[in-house]
Amino acid sequence: MSYRLSFWIEGSLPTLPSGASLIRSSETDPNGFKYYEYEISVRGATYISLSGTGTCKLDELRLHPLGAQMTTYCYDSGFRLSAQM
Repeated sequence: MSYRLSFWIEGSLPTLPSGASLIRSSETDPNGFKYYEYEISVRGATYISLSGTGTCKLDELRLHPLGAQMTTYCYDSGFRLSAQM
């Protein structure tokens, strides 16, 4: 089965599972984060692991079957919808 893994990261990129192929990435945003999106093919595994050395901050980590639809909602400190992806 194939999955889509996406996240924003500041710092060192983690070690990804074997079989992960980069779909797209972005330029670093003004806050120092960069967006990555991967396709991961999994056969017979019961878990997926990310690991690394050094310091990083992960944001909006998403993992879902390839072809599935997912919507993420972001709210500001006043609980008002500020973004929908």
